[in-house]
Amino acid sequence: MKKLVTTVPSLIEDIKSIKVELIHLKESCEYNSSSFKSFQDQVFSFERGVSQIEKIRNSLAMANKEIANLKSVIQTNEQWSRLSNVEVKGIPLKPNENLFVTAKSMGKAVGYEFQKSQINYISRIPMFNTKEKAIIINFINR
Repeated sequence: MKKLVTTVPSLIEDIKSIKVELIHLKESCEYNSSSFKSFQDQVFSFERGVSQIEKIRNSLAMANKEIANLKSVIQTNEQWSRLSNVEVKGIPLKPNENLFVTAKSMGKAVGYEFQKSQINYISRIPMFNTKEKAIIINFINR
């Protein structure tokens, strides 16, 4: 009995040590559990973000298609509006020139006379990489 009684304090110390280790194990499990919950929340947040990005990407693709469509319509309309234009290059610029008189002279020269009332507008525009200006005549009818 005496022998058993002498081992009891050692056993108590071992139990205390095991108890402390269990407390540390419990704290570690709680920390891991909260970390896992935090990671789950982050993953959920990332999944929502990815979902929103996918929606935005699809919306952007549709918008790009619509933009391409609108560009095509604008280009077609611009070409249609230019069907009534005549561009004349090589006529020297004169001070105080009357472009209507110049247009009438060009018409006579090519054998197509027209009235001033058939012209919607007439103007000189700069040409690319040169100091010359071309004449643009916009007729009311094609």
